[in-house]
Amino acid sequence: MKNLFPALLVIVNILLNKQAACIKLRCKDIVDNSALSRLKEYLFCDYNPKDRVLAKNNAIVVNFGLNLHQFQVVWTEPHFTWDKSQFDSITSLRVKSYQIWVPDIVMHST
Repeated sequence: MKNLFPALLVIVNILLNKQAACIKLRCKDIVDNSALSRLKEYLFCDYNPKDRVLAKNNAIVVNFGLNLHQFQVVWTEPHFTWDKSQFDSITSLRVKSYQIWVPDIVMHST
């Protein structure tokens, strides 16, 4: 009986670990709350702003504009797409620049 206890303990431990792995929620499984909160969780759950958006062999087109008060930089990031019908028709979202990948821009004096 004494020899059976360690083996039983190992088996129970393995079963519990497998069950915990099966219960793990996917990133896009969202707790239902406000549409804006759900959208932010949906978009940023598995997003790392330090990662480049596309594969290294693909180019990212960055449009650069200048007006009197600000620089405007525009590009398309495929990670940030959503079905607006699932998020109360939200079509745009403002985020801080440190939350997303931004292209490196260098200004040269001419």
